[in-house]
Amino acid sequence: MCPMDFENANASAELDEGLCHLAGGRWIEAVSCLRAALRREPGRLAIARGLVSAYIHGGDAEAARRVIKSFTSEQPLCAEGWRLAAQLEWKLGLHDEALKVIGRGLDHLPHSPILHQQAALLLGARGKMAESSRHADRAASAASRIEPWIAAAAGRPGSAADMLQSADRISSTNPKLDPDYFDRLVQDPKLLEGLLSLPAEQCDMEMLRAMEFRLAKLLESQPHHADRQLLLARLQHRIGAIPAATLSVQRALKVNPSYIQAHRLHATLSADAGDLDGALRILEGLIARGLDWPDLHVQMAELQERRGRAESARSHLYSAIRVNPSFARAKELLERCAA
Repeated sequence: MCPMDFENANASAELDEGLCHLAGGRWIEAVSCLRAALRREPGRLAIARGLVSAYIHGGDAEAARRVIKSFTSEQPLCAEGWRLAAQLEWKLGLHDEALKVIGRGLDHLPHSPILHQQAALLLGARGKMAESSRHADRAASAASRIEPWIAAAAGRPGSAADMLQSADRISSTNPKLDPDYFDRLVQDPKLLEGLLSLPAEQCDMEMLRAMEFRLAKLLESQPHHADRQLLLARLQHRIGAIPAATLSVQRALKVNPSYIQAHRLHATLSADAGDLDGALRILEGLIARGLDWPDLHVQMAELQERRGRAESARSHLYSAIRVNPSFARAKELLERCAA
């Protein structure tokens, strides 16, 4: 398991366990696990959706309504949250309330194809065909403006810079589009890794700053999301905004104290700010918790080398190679230390 896979498994442990209980019909156990997960990441839709389902199956509809009401209050720009809330009210037989929920969602997201589509379905089921048709037309119109750009940004052959330019064009030329669509763009692995792996000479810093600004604005209304806060911190680090990146990574760790990649970036930011001892303490704490990762040992070795502690650096590199004998980066550093 690679470090990122390990971190994801660690960050989602309660969610995964809760969903297993849910699939097995163990509603009480599912509620317990999913409530713990939601306390740690209150902005994560998958957790809220699972907890709502567990409460419904367990016969506690009011608890389910409290969960989704709290979620839409915390995340008013998440169209899927409003859709889930409306679907819950409909399932409970509260059809008028379901339509009111969709209306409240559209107050926040008037250009959301997701919510217009849901409104069309609910109104059609109530026999209000004219209103349903109007919402269906709005959904189709919004989607026709957005989807081609999403397809271009996520799947266009070519360089990462091309994809990023497509993503930036979406949000710069359509500032009123549903933020969920920009969220999809910045969360796309191709875009993220393309953005963060471009060589310095190929980076368009103005574009990177625009992406950072838009994600920061998105997170003003969705603060409780560790993954997005870490992504923002990585973007800020790339553009050299070290104090801002440090605040973002601290927010990620406040939401999820066990977020290993956030701890690692925190160490990098501390080192970049000149606090090598603080950076070493962060990594030493992770290793002391039994995280015998090659990447952690290499990061420790690099910092120890900067401190002039060659013997300690070599020790960590040997540890990295012991865990992963084919780790080329560790071998390169070990050769440099021996030179």
